[in-house]
Amino acid sequence: MGTTVKDGLVRSLAAYEKAYGWDKTYPSTQLAQWRVAADGSTLGSGDLYAAPAGFSLVGVYYNKAKAAKLGITAPPATLADFETALAKAKAAGELPLQLGNAQGHAAFTVQLIGQSQDGAANAAKWTFGQKGVSFDTAGNRAGAQKLLDWAQKGYLPKDANGVDLQGAVTKFTQGEGVFFIDGNWDAAKIGDGLKAEAGFFAFPGAKATAIGTSVAYAISAKSKNPDAAAAFLDFLHSPEASAEEFKAGFLPADPAAAKPGTGTVMADIVAAWTKVNTDDGLVGFNNNATATMNDKLTAATQELIGGKSDPAGFITAVQDEWAKTHG
Repeated sequence: MGTTVKDGLVRSLAAYEKAYGWDKTYPSTQLAQWRVAADGSTLGSGDLYAAPAGFSLVGVYYNKAKAAKLGITAPPATLADFETALAKAKAAGELPLQLGNAQGHAAFTVQLIGQSQDGAANAAKWTFGQKGVSFDTAGNRAGAQKLLDWAQKGYLPKDANGVDLQGAVTKFTQGEGVFFIDGNWDAAKIGDGLKAEAGFFAFPGAKATAIGTSVAYAISAKSKNPDAAAAFLDFLHSPEASAEEFKAGFLPADPAAAKPGTGTVMADIVAAWTKVNTDDGLVGFNNNATATMNDKLTAATQELIGGKSDPAGFITAVQDEWAKTHG
């Protein structure tokens, strides 16, 4: 987004944002991912250059049948509650948390714990590459420590580093794991596999936060009809467009436009999405903080889970990678 703006390829939408009242229509975290500062590279502030459409959301899936057997009748409300549930699952001989980390998806766990403690607005500053920000925060330190602790306590699969995300999804749908951190893009597969036993909730915390981004559309700098294009961008959050986005598997900007089936996992996902929007808690993927960050997070989480590094080393490695791009 930054280079696209810096090269003058797209128009600022500031005038349209004001005319259509998008700043009042969308939660601020939905728009922040498409703002670019005057330097043309820093994200999260400045003019708006794209309008969001369908969203993704990362939270926690759970097997309702297994949870009920453990005496867990409601999603955990705090991290402490979540850890208590993980301990119950382990004591009962169940795998507490399914995970496939061959592609670095353990980074979701660290990020969710980190931003739930640091707050969405603070966590997003690092993801956006804003100057003077560090990954070394109380929340991220806690996230790294918990990931290591959970690996050492046997809460994660022993072969997590050798299994990819879809492999973990398959295992979860076959009954391996009480909880599973993943995005709404796998809702259909998980729902088909676990049927009514598939549940979902936003990661526990004082405020609901989630990892996610959106499809978004900009207006070309060469557009001959920018006003018509802007009218289309405004249409993207209409009830009609939102309904189509939801049919395609995305979450609409307005949760009220989603009409999931009663008792389905999508109903739980929409409820979580509503809560995240109410708390203005959406944060972009840490994996996208730089062009090379996904590779670094993959290697660093694998080393942490494998006992080859410690939380301090993990934090340093990630921040050093970020600094190569953002200084």
